[in-house]
Amino acid sequence: MYAIITFVEEENLKETVAVVAASWIVDNQSLKDLLNKKIDCWWPPYTSDSRIEKAVRSKEVPGHDWTIYSGTLRYINGMLL
Repeated sequence: MYAIITFVEEENLKETVAVVAASWIVDNQSLKDLLNKKIDCWWPPYTSDSRIEKAVRSKEVPGHDWTIYSGTLRYINGMLL
């Protein structure tokens, strides 16, 4: 299962959209109730897009070196708002 998250960088208010494994969402028990709401999401420490894509595709389990960022859940399992 995958999700689309919108992240906003606090220092310049730049918005970034990313695809993540749904398992990266902190407290992901009832994702349908979180659509269009602020959530916390684990993000891998990798710097290359290809390595991040590999982590998403394989639904890599977040490690001790991953960071939690806040974002807005935009899409999950066909539910787009």
